[in-house]
Amino acid sequence: MRDLSPHKKEFRLSALAMEVASDPKHYANEIATLRHQLQQAEARVAELEATLYHGNLEREKSQKVMILRKQAEAVDASGSLFARWGGSIITAWHGCAILEQEAKRLRQQAGELEAEKAGGEQCR
Repeated sequence: MRDLSPHKKEFRLSALAMEVASDPKHYANEIATLRHQLQQAEARVAELEATLYHGNLEREKSQKVMILRKQAEAVDASGSLFARWGGSIITAWHGCAILEQEAKRLRQQAGELEAEKAGGEQCR
């Protein structure tokens, strides 16, 4: 038995071509409508991707702020431990000053990130 599949496809395509030829304006309108719907869907996808990206950035900033604050707390705790260290007074004082500066720097960095985040939220 001979397979007529290619002939059936050609017949269906020919029938579709004849149908389109009989009412080209209808199909042109349908194509335009479908293109418009596709453009809207693509725009929505881009919007959702941007929202997701922005949300991830905000989450990362919040996590970084928390980490910086915890690091500052750890440096503060180290400073108090260092002050009780049995080394020389000058060495202990110098070490405490260095740790205090580091804690201040970490807090400042966290504050800048929070301000940046707050500024970004106000722009929306």
